[in-house]
Amino acid sequence: MQKIIKIMKSSNKIIEENSPNPKAEQLKQKGNKAIQVNDFTGAIRLYTQAIQILPQANYYSNRAFCKMKLDKYEEALKDCLQAISIDKAFFRGYTRAAQCHLYFGRIFEALEILRTGIPHVADGEKLRKEMDSVNLLQMQSEKMKSEVKYKKYLEAVTRIELIQEKCNGDDDLMRRKVEYLCLANEVEKAREYLKNNEKRFRKMGTHQFHVYMSSVARYDNQLDEATKWLTDRLKIDPDNLELQKQKKFMNLMIKAKKDATLFFKQKKYNEAEKKYNDVLTIDPTNKKFNAVIMSNRATCLKLLNRKEDALQEFKRAIETNPKYGKAYLKRADLEEEKEDFEAAQQSLVKAKELDPSLDLQMRMKRVTDKVNSKTKKDYYKVLGVDKKATPKEIKKAYRKLAQKWHPDKNAHSEEAKKEASKKFKEINEANSILSDPEKRRRYDIGGFDMAGMGGSGGQRFHSFNMGGG
Repeated sequence: MQKIIKIMKSSNKIIEENSPNPKAEQLKQKGNKAIQVNDFTGAIRLYTQAIQILPQANYYSNRAFCKMKLDKYEEALKDCLQAISIDKAFFRGYTRAAQCHLYFGRIFEALEILRTGIPHVADGEKLRKEMDSVNLLQMQSEKMKSEVKYKKYLEAVTRIELIQEKCNGDDDLMRRKVEYLCLANEVEKAREYLKNNEKRFRKMGTHQFHVYMSSVARYDNQLDEATKWLTDRLKIDPDNLELQKQKKFMNLMIKAKKDATLFFKQKKYNEAEKKYNDVLTIDPTNKKFNAVIMSNRATCLKLLNRKEDALQEFKRAIETNPKYGKAYLKRADLEEEKEDFEAAQQSLVKAKELDPSLDLQMRMKRVTDKVNSKTKKDYYKVLGVDKKATPKEIKKAYRKLAQKWHPDKNAHSEEAKKEASKKFKEINEANSILSDPEKRRRYDIGGFDMAGMGGSGGQRFHSFNMGGG
């Protein structure tokens, strides 16, 4: 076999390379033309024939390129490594080998293959630049892990999508994406991603697609559907330990929830509340499921006349799943009971916004009427004095109530402070009207509708419609 001596000008290194063979070169040229029309399978066949005549680095590299186009990256990597073994100065052998490693998410291996080539290729600086781009991927991967640590799951998904532009064959990234979408309460996006990549997930293992579809259904609080995905696969693969473990976990969730609900139906609210609290420990990252459990627990607390605790639990349910319309609806009922009609009105609006199927027209009208009627305040009642009370009696009543309801004296909880602030404002408003002789005279003539009359809030005074008097 003929050989030629090739002198590398940049490094003065002498290497041996096979001289071109006319027939092999002709096959290579045909392979190049096949690539131009996207006939990668045909090109592989032609390059293989050329290699059989005379193995050369560029023949292997071209064949590797075609295999990469056909998603045969492991085979392509072998060709790249063979090209490098024939010609250690062959630049594309290193870059394409790095691409193959990156496809599978093997960032460290990609960096190593590029680092190995730097002393041998004519322009090592180009390989260093390639390493810089791979290092950026490594940085994205580290940032993704940091975001997961701080529960910034949507940001982590964005990182994954950036990494996948180079590492599209990394199965672990695909599994992570589904997991983080579920943890971010973006269940529909997780389900859509799974269905769009069903073939890939099925290739990961005979049961992987079913496990992940079950997980998505679980995070969507569709426990029966989640169980069905596992049950269907267990019929085919009854000895699969992972499937058995997942189903056992699903059964635990379903039973615990049923036990708590049974106590509730029996009106054993103390037992139900405690049981619901235990259920929350089973699947702590499942936002939709846990928001429902919190809402059920809040209902128990309400029926136990622990209304402040119930409000806090409704708040917790909404924070856990801000898209849970029924939690807003239940909270509105409790707020209406507490005569906080403005808050109830806002909760009903939010419930309807999140769940348009809810029929809230009658409730909304009732609460709105109460909001409107509440603006007609009886300031004598607010201060707890008679309508014939003297200025001295009004001043005394005001001081006593202002001291009692000062927010700083009711700061033992956020809810208590909020309630005190509301009453304190109302007391000051009443005092500003009744302690002023002219304002009190107008108030007594005009009735209780003092919206906009003035007072401590600096509101403008509006004339009353006196019915022609």
